[in-house]
Order: sequence, then C-alpha cells, then structure tokens
Amino acid sequence: MPTDPIIPPDKSPEALPTGQRVDVDLEEPYSRFSKVDLSPFPDEPYDYGLGIRQVVPHLTMLYERWAILNQFDEYQLYTDRDTLPLARDSVISTTEARYPLHVPEHNVPRGEVFIKGRVVRVGPGTPSESPGQFVYIKTTRPGGVSKDPQPGLPGWHEGLTMEVEGFEEGKLLKPGPEFNT
Repeated sequence: MPTDPIIPPDKSPEALPTGQRVDVDLEEPYSRFSKVDLSPFPDEPYDYGLGIRQVVPHLTMLYERWAILNQFDEYQLYTDRDTLPLARDSVISTTEARYPLHVPEHNVPRGEVFIKGRVVRVGPGTPSESPGQFVYIKTTRPGGVSKDPQPGLPGWHEGLTMEVEGFEEGKLLKPGPEFNT
C-alpha cells in the first residue's frame, strides 16, 4: 500500500495570538548529545534524528548566545503540536556562551516533529525564533528492554531472536579447526 509523501511543515513565522511580530533571527537550538545524522538517507525528509541517548532521562537542547542578551530573557522550545512550550528557562548569568534547556522525557513527543527555539526578551517582550527543524524522534529499542537476570554478564537479548535454516533448535554452534587461525 503506497503511503503519502511526508511534507515538512512550512518554516515561515506565524504571528503570535497577540499580533506581535516575531523576528526569525535565532540560531537553531541543538541537542547536547550528537544528533543522528540522516544525510546518508536522501529519501528521509528530516533535518536529523534523536534517539534514546538524546532523550532519556531528559532532552537537553543548547541555545547559542543571541544578540542583545539580557538577564531574565526567557528561552523556550516549541513543536508544531503544542501551543505551550515543551520547556522554558530564564537567563541568570549573561556571561555564558550557550544556555541549556532541559525537557523531561515524558514531555518529548515521538515521531515526526517540527521544533523551533524562541527567546522572549525581558522588558518589551520582543520574541525571536529559529527557523525550525523537522526531526524524527524514536526512543524504542529493537526487541524491547533486556530482561536478562544478570545484566553485565555475557549473554544475549531475549527479545532479539535468530533462526538458522537447517540448524537444530537448542544445539550449540561449535566452530571446527579451520576457525582456529
């Protein structure tokens, strides 16, 4: 069954409900841990991917210093699915090169997500946004979580199975002398 092609959301800024103008002059926030590079897969429409390492126990997004930074500026992370930010924080020290924003795992949406950063400046409340990025977030493990009774010892993941045609179930593989090189 053919599926409809995925069309990334429009990156044009939307007016705020207050009618306030939004400047798109903020750099994209990025994951503290290396993102999953999807460029080797040209058919994927996503800018990048996030997995278990980036999301569990919380997603930490870093914001580079922005122009006209002031104490108590608020920085936020939004998705196309929500009207409220996933997380927000305020600038306390104006001497940092970048500012971390921690999003609890239970707040991080899964699947195809359009994310963007927003900064609301103290005083006039002038907002700035990043253009936004289309990302894929996947936090499931193939085969599920291992229920091995002795973690850390050599063994296998009981959720991942393998079958070898013509090999009797339960028999051990024993390499012959030709493998002892």
